[in-house]
Amino acid sequence: MSREQQYTAIVIKKQALGESDEIITFYTHELGKVRAVAKSSKLPKSKLQSQLQPMFVCQLTLAGSSSLPTIIRVQADKSFPNIQNDSDRSPFWYVVAELVLKATPDEEQNEMLFSALEQFLEFLNTPVISPDDALRGLLKFKLMFTDALGFNVVNSDADLAKPIFFSNSFGGFVQDEKPFDASHIRPDTLTCFNTLRNMTYSEITGSNLGVDELNGLLTQFISYQLEREIKSEKFV
Repeated sequence: MSREQQYTAIVIKKQALGESDEIITFYTHELGKVRAVAKSSKLPKSKLQSQLQPMFVCQLTLAGSSSLPTIIRVQADKSFPNIQNDSDRSPFWYVVAELVLKATPDEEQNEMLFSALEQFLEFLNTPVISPDDALRGLLKFKLMFTDALGFNVVNSDADLAKPIFFSNSFGGFVQDEKPFDASHIRPDTLTCFNTLRNMTYSEITGSNLGVDELNGLLTQFISYQLEREIKSEKFV
């Protein structure tokens, strides 16, 4: 990466590098997950510091080494103060950030996932939002996340009058057979899944959709697919 490269990017993570530099992980529209060095960004007079906060959507210019380029310019387009300044909302963002960090390889474009990230941030930044709404929004993101990565939850037509199971090895809901790891679920959990999948973020706010069992199922399902625990879930 000798010449300058420009991206629309979301700041996912910051990591100290020496006394004054940082490694910033971005998720970009053009190239998926990218890491770059922010020179002297920890210094009090750094112009980069104010533009490189977690969650910011920014215009990013990189140059230098292809393995770890340097940030040349950055301009924040969107910040999300209602998330950053609210200790009840920010844990939901950290779950999303951890999912992206653990599930995506470097430099693999996924426009669908970038769009899902941006939509979730817009939703979570809504001026008035309840903790239950935020949890429903997180589950909506998880469904979009699994779809974007290609291991979306299997959902066959089910007779709600008969037992319904969920199996990680099968890949979702199942009724006509019972895999070794199947868990019996309530019929309203499948109904919740179908409803949430078809809802927009604007429809989630103020809804009375019960998602407790579905949240546990999706967390287990994603951890199974990634073969990694999502540690930030315990703070939600």
